[in-house]
Amino acid sequence: MTTPEIQAAMAECRDCATVMLENATFVQRELPNVQMDADHLSQTEQVCSDMVGTKHDIISDLFELDEKLQSANVAQSRDYAASTLGRLVRWMSEDMVKMHELIVGLEAAGQRDPKSGSAFMLVLESATNILNAFNRVKAAVDLLKAEVRTTNFRPDYGLALIRAGVNRDLQSNFYTLHLDHISAICPGQFTTLITVILNGAEHALTLDFDEDKLNDILERAQPATASRVRSWLHTLQDAGTLEIPELITFGARTSLGEEQRAEKEIYVPLIIQEVFAE
Repeated sequence: MTTPEIQAAMAECRDCATVMLENATFVQRELPNVQMDADHLSQTEQVCSDMVGTKHDIISDLFELDEKLQSANVAQSRDYAASTLGRLVRWMSEDMVKMHELIVGLEAAGQRDPKSGSAFMLVLESATNILNAFNRVKAAVDLLKAEVRTTNFRPDYGLALIRAGVNRDLQSNFYTLHLDHISAICPGQFTTLITVILNGAEHALTLDFDEDKLNDILERAQPATASRVRSWLHTLQDAGTLEIPELITFGARTSLGEEQRAEKEIYVPLIIQEVFAE
């Protein structure tokens, strides 16, 4: 069983896969007609090859998801779709990072040698087409994830600890945390939300941390991911959220924060005191 949100997200994924294939093969055909040094030529060929491969993986996973949805109820369908489509977005995001690095290199080469400018324009035009399609996918999948979060309420982890009577000085260690987004709440202060298990049930864990701890977390990230987060921080002017579909995995020692009251919920964040390898 599907919902309009699932159908829309799957349709955008198929469309993005097609756009990736069409533009990657177009660049491959046009490479003999532009000037490019050997290193950038090899990098371009690899990026295009990766995108063609990602396209085939996306279509295969969408086919498997479609079959799985036929026998699932609505709640199961939302969970299956959010998990599968989230993974597809991570794959696409990895290709977007590689494409961005290629464009930066080609732009610099074009500035050094105007004859290389046509290569930059070739890749930039196709990259723009792909990025526009990717942004539509991401928006559709984010909408689906928001629906899942709304329908699958999870109690707050910190509040559950307080209500269980734990000591306020309790320090908790988490050895495998998967960071998929960062939200800036004020200058130098950040937060994220992670699902953890407490007494056999899923709970929402709010983690707050400062910029020093964020830098420690980025030490555990892939170089391209760390670079993208730092670029976001450089341009950040106010509150905002950055999605990290490729995930950053780390461990942390935490302490209990103060009780917070939002419009429809009460929660207790945990404050990261130390970041360590998983």
